[in-house]
Parts: sequence; C-alpha cells; structure tokens
Amino acid sequence: MQGNTSSASVSYAITYGICALYDQTKSVKNGATVPIRLQLCDANGADASSSEIAITAQALTQVSTSASGDLASSGAANPDNNFRFDATLGPTGGYIFNLSTTGLTTGTYRLDFTATSDPPHIASNLV
Repeated sequence: MQGNTSSASVSYAITYGICALYDQTKSVKNGATVPIRLQLCDANGADASSSEIAITAQALTQVSTSASGDLASSGAANPDNNFRFDATLGPTGGYIFNLSTTGLTTGTYRLDFTATSDPPHIASNLV
C-alpha cells in the first residue's frame, strides 16, 4: 500500500537587501555596546533606506550553539527593539541599533530583524 504524500512550497518576495555600515569582523568585549549600522539596499545594491520603513530587531542567536541571547539595546536608544533612522548615514540615511553585549558569552552572534513587511533579515558576526 502506497501512502499519500503531499508537498507545499512557499514563495517570499524579499524587497530589501542589507548593506552593513560597520565592521562585522571586529571583536568587542563583553559589556560593550555594538552600534549596528546598516542600510536597506535594492537588488542592485542602491540605498533604499527611508524613515518610512521600520526595522525591528527580533532575535539574537549564538551561531555555534544556536543558543538565544538576550536581545537588549543600550539604555533607551532603541525602544521596542526598533532601529533608529539616521539621516546622516549613507546617501539617503540608514539605521542604527545599539546592541548591548552584557551577559553574552564569547562567540559569533546573528541578529534577526524585520523591515516593515519583508520576511526576516539576518546580520551576522556581531559580537
């Protein structure tokens, strides 16, 4: 007897790419603040950042262990885990999130975030 099998596929339209505006390979000490600066870019790498587009940090994960870390900004710089739009970054502005590394163990971390209605994006090699 042969079982029924079914499959489904899902397509996501990703509107934005990420252009990092910081050195993702730079190490920082535990307890430091990592200013994560980035731009949203189109398919050609052109800056698509706008104060009309909200970017929200969703999760912080240590790459080697897949363990979740505390997603915390320094002070009150990023309420509700939202990146701040900064008009002085890049040609049309960019975004900044001040990530606190307090309590994180040594390693490489991945930051997942969303940009308005896009599927999640990832910035890696943060700490």
